[in-house]
Amino acid sequence: MKGRGQLGSALLVLAIGIVAVGARADEPSKPRAGVVVTVADGMDNFVEAYLFEVAASVLRNDGYAVAPPHATSAQLEVVGSTAAACAADEACVAELARRVGAPTLLFVDVTPKEGEEIQLVVRGATVRIDGVSLSSPTEAEGSETAMGEPVQTQAERLTDTTPPCHFDVLHGGLSVSIRVDSGEAVSEFPFFVEPGDHAIEVTAAGREAYESRFSCEAGKRYRMAIR
Repeated sequence: MKGRGQLGSALLVLAIGIVAVGARADEPSKPRAGVVVTVADGMDNFVEAYLFEVAASVLRNDGYAVAPPHATSAQLEVVGSTAAACAADEACVAELARRVGAPTLLFVDVTPKEGEEIQLVVRGATVRIDGVSLSSPTEAEGSETAMGEPVQTQAERLTDTTPPCHFDVLHGGLSVSIRVDSGEAVSEFPFFVEPGDHAIEVTAAGREAYESRFSCEAGKRYRMAIR
């Protein structure tokens, strides 16, 4: 692929390379997902671990690579939110997906009720460069183990959606912005796009703009190197 522009221009030409990456050369990369569980202070750690594993098992069985729970929890603390609050805020969902490196997210928020019962709110999200798709939230009350069912149902809804293509961007310190299909330019990475054919424009200070087309497959991870 070539950047446009004259060789004699005073501006440098951007050089772009896009390659698909996987765990091994003969193994395609898996779509990435994150499961975020927050529980009220003082609640048994079993609840958090159990509900995470219920959701993660569904996603793994459908071929997803699930981020470790400590990674998603740490990044949720960075954005300063709870699972329920973040799931209700598209900007928070998009920021968390970028930080975790996972465009598919499941949010589970748990609070205690009277006796041994708990209440939870669970919601799924898929993040793409052109917006965030959120499922309708499920609210349920009951025993700790009974809450596995609504979490499993929401996780299964996520596996019914087409996972976006995942683009990591290596820009060597350049201040870069990327526009896909004439949409809003982004400058924070990774970014996630709908599978299929796309037009791309890359700009950087002191460089000629780069324009081309690319095609990506659902759930596959790509590395874009910009020089």
